[in-house]
Amino acid sequence: MTSHLGRTFSSAEVYGIDLSPVPAVHAQPDNVKFIQGDATQLIAQDNRFEAGSVDFTFSRLVMAGLKGWQLYVRRVAQMLKPGGYVEMQEPSFAYFIDGTEVSASWPWLQAFSTAMNSRGMDPLAGGHLARYMQNAGLVNIQVRTYEWPWGDWKANRGHEEVRRFGTHLGQTMPATWQGLLGKMLDGQGYSEERMNEFLQACHRDMQPREGMYMSYYVVCGRKAM
Repeated sequence: MTSHLGRTFSSAEVYGIDLSPVPAVHAQPDNVKFIQGDATQLIAQDNRFEAGSVDFTFSRLVMAGLKGWQLYVRRVAQMLKPGGYVEMQEPSFAYFIDGTEVSASWPWLQAFSTAMNSRGMDPLAGGHLARYMQNAGLVNIQVRTYEWPWGDWKANRGHEEVRRFGTHLGQTMPATWQGLLGKMLDGQGYSEERMNEFLQACHRDMQPREGMYMSYYVVCGRKAM
């Protein structure tokens, strides 16, 4: 996305921030620069992001590494110019089958969510983005919610455009979730036996099922003029 914005707006200065080094997989436009660091801290300390200096900010899928959501959104709002826009995209770690939540009864996911909360993270960040923006003083907040399907069931119900994506989630996320679970629960005091139970249950619960999805939120806001 950073490179796309740089190519689309060739006269703009475009910065990408990541906790990890960004590999040089593709040649970047000359107006794009990547910075390694914590976005919340950088916004407060780096003069490239001084208050009232930014036209547009975009973030996506940062909830597994971001601590202190409300402070982060306040600082994003602070660096926007009057009339500037922000777009944030995040899921919420809750799973549904045809509109009914099924993950509330999954002990491994509850343990994961508890561990996230203890670290200052938000396992339901996507559903809270609009509130965070409102509390930061942003206006004209708009929310769009999408279903991330587990498997190809949604394509079979007339949404062929999501077949590859749903199939990809169904195939890759059981192992991905097991990796996330192991890292998040490390040091939380669970026995090896209990961890193995969590990992086995995680693999079972993450298998594709008819009607199963998680919600993904796209939320935009604007700084008042």
